[in-house]
Amino acid sequence: MANEVLRVAMAEKGETVESLAEKVRVDPKTAARWLAAGRRWCYAGWSVTGW
Repeated sequence: MANEVLRVAMAEKGETVESLAEKVRVDPKTAARWLAAGRRWCYAGWSVTGW
């Protein structure tokens, strides 16, 4: 199950997996897994997506 909440938030802010990963200081593969697997994402992502 994909993480649609994160995907929508990223789209609204114009973020890419790479830009999100850079801002929250994780590997891009980790950020991609948050989207693909529907895993919970770190709270640092809230500041990037404005949540």
